[in-house]
Amino acid sequence: MADAKEEDDGMSSDANFVQIFLINIHIQKATNLVKADTFGKSDPYVRVSAFKTDYQTKVIKDDLNPVWEEPCEMTFFNDPKQLKFEVFDFDEGIGAGKDDPLGDAVVNLDFSPNNSGFEGELKLNNVKKGELYVKVQARKLVPSELEQRVDALQDKDEENRATIESLDQQIADNTDKNNAVQTEIDAVNANITAMTA
Repeated sequence: MADAKEEDDGMSSDANFVQIFLINIHIQKATNLVKADTFGKSDPYVRVSAFKTDYQTKVIKDDLNPVWEEPCEMTFFNDPKQLKFEVFDFDEGIGAGKDDPLGDAVVNLDFSPNNSGFEGELKLNNVKKGELYVKVQARKLVPSELEQRVDALQDKDEENRATIESLDQQIADNTDKNNAVQTEIDAVNANITAMTA
């Protein structure tokens, strides 16, 4: 049974799924990371994951207090319960092997309607020191809410179409007025030319 759970990608559900789990994540920064490289500091990046879905930040070179400020979003049909954040030191070049772990942390997810989410410091585990700063907001969308959002988007689309039609009409009216004015100008110029001839 444990093996089946490990294979869950969080996107499989029966045909009559009744909710969508939406997670907004903002990976802000890390502080006091351990030095993993023999020469220089660490080249850290963060991987956040749930089920088999993950997101990886850019690598920041030679920095023990990196700032990413990277947002991402994850969507699932099943409740992922928690997010795992892992910090790694990127290894490259000759002899580079597996990236060295610089610690990890977990955020438990709360999809209740009044939950404001998590924002702040996560102490990194499995390492001597280091903190990761993140913001996580989790929402559960049910069909009625999804239907309301679709209706709102359709209403907005119709409103935008009406606005575009109105603007097109204004442009056409202004073009007609400009043509009429140009005709008058041409007539005045013709009169001036005739008078000076």
